[in-house]
Amino acid sequence: MNVDYVYSVDHIIVGGETQHSSKLEVFSGGKGLNQSIALAKAGVPVYHAGIVGSDGDILLDACKEAGVNTKYIRRLPVKGGHTMIQVDKNAQNCIILYGGTNQMQTREFVDEVLADFGEGDYLLLQNEINMLDYIIEQAYEKKMKIVMNPSPFDDKLNTCDLGKIYLFLLNEIEGEQITGYKDKDQILDAMAHIFSGYPGVLGSVMVRISSFLVFLLSDVVLLCFHIYVCVYLFSKRERRTLKRVKAGYVIAAAGAAFVVISQFTLFKH
Repeated sequence: MNVDYVYSVDHIIVGGETQHSSKLEVFSGGKGLNQSIALAKAGVPVYHAGIVGSDGDILLDACKEAGVNTKYIRRLPVKGGHTMIQVDKNAQNCIILYGGTNQMQTREFVDEVLADFGEGDYLLLQNEINMLDYIIEQAYEKKMKIVMNPSPFDDKLNTCDLGKIYLFLLNEIEGEQITGYKDKDQILDAMAHIFSGYPGVLGSVMVRISSFLVFLLSDVVLLCFHIYVCVYLFSKRERRTLKRVKAGYVIAAAGAAFVVISQFTLFKH
């Protein structure tokens, strides 16, 4: 939850420059709050959890006006999260985000909130708060459906098990940051491949074993065929051809070894 300070300017300011703004407007904002308000206006019962600072009245008022339940919002006597937004005459913007109380979540607070929710409940998250990895783990254990807006995209997300996310809300920029692709169809295909669902410990073991056997048995069959050919040709004393077949023998053996290494160590292609 952020208080947005929006400055209207002629152009986005550059380093070393001082510029007058023509107008200052103050709004309630923050990705989490905006998501909660949008859902509440659509008729969905919404409980918003978070921490506001001493300047948080505008945020609480926005929640109440939209019908968002504020039971799980706490207040601290410090500066809350806020943004400084430049908007130029072409409607381009530049945003500086200060986390404030958004970065002051604790495990105790997370546990207190999640204690009232369980299987089948939806948890809508974004990356403007701390403790995100812990929140995801605890909500997943409670069998909640986790919906994630991975923005802003930064290194904090590397600590999160995104395989436990039920649904992603993202744009092309965040899609490219996650997958490395710019085309939207490629982004969707890559997301479907990367985050096809968390199968659990047993499922992960079964997938690893089945993948190992499929690739290994392919190389074993090829290896056995080359052994057979080598033995046959050796009996016929076709030594020139035998060298070529032995090369295939070595390739098959190397393939089998690579499968073992790739499946049971960190060495991946």
